[in-house]
Amino acid sequence: MDSDDESSNYEKSIEENNKNDGPTTLEIMHLLSTHDLKSAFPNLYLAYQGLYTMPTSSASAERSVSKVKPIKTRLRSTMGQSKLESLLILYCERDKKINIEDAINTFGNSSSLLKKCLIYS
Repeated sequence: MDSDDESSNYEKSIEENNKNDGPTTLEIMHLLSTHDLKSAFPNLYLAYQGLYTMPTSSASAERSVSKVKPIKTRLRSTMGQSKLESLLILYCERDKKINIEDAINTFGNSSSLLKKCLIYS
């Protein structure tokens, strides 16, 4: 078998595989749009639109893990697990607004020694 026969057999097998796969998401979206079938099948159109715009992979979780790694590596040897967990929670929820007065009051009320040491009313 020479290379021409091999390449033609390969092309035929690719064409057969493509025929068996059915229409792609893009082809279905195009079909629904061009034949004005969006109003007839609104839920189907929305499902395919979501599927078509959905990323094949998501890196947001990987990004947050990669940001946590340096923190854990640097701090693991110098602090306990509970303090590390508290810092990670603070980092992950940094968008939340914190009332400083409430935080100071809560911290001051946490022990009698703090009440004595802090100028606290």
